[in-house]
Amino acid sequence: MAKVRLIVAMLAAVMMTWWSPGGVLANHLLAPLNVGCLQSDANLDVTWEPVGDAQKYSVDVIVTYVGSASGEEASQEFSFSALSSPLTIEEYGDAFTADVDLDLINDQVIRIDVKVKGLHPGNSQGRQNNPFSSPLVECSQPV
Repeated sequence: MAKVRLIVAMLAAVMMTWWSPGGVLANHLLAPLNVGCLQSDANLDVTWEPVGDAQKYSVDVIVTYVGSASGEEASQEFSFSALSSPLTIEEYGDAFTADVDLDLINDQVIRIDVKVKGLHPGNSQGRQNNPFSSPLVECSQPV
């Protein structure tokens, strides 16, 4: 009898961990595949394959800078929403300015990475902790 109670308690704990209050399985969308990123002089174009049942996407851009005076590196994350692929971030150079070492001079961007996840918004969908694409994709410059 004690074994049965233990098994029931373990199953209940697993169900509480994986299921949202609305009864919808959390993490119910897969991570997007074939994420790509291309940077030009003015725009940043992020692409990915559509995810079934995703109604919109969360696109995170991780920008790494090097300080103009200190030479130290720091990263900052920017989040964008998109209804479909591709997402074009226009004039991204203006959007991603930063002063890492606080010397009042905008620092140099040395790397831009992206990750994407599908979302299925709505009150009945529960938690939106769907997985991001992995690994991070480095944005490349055109050849």
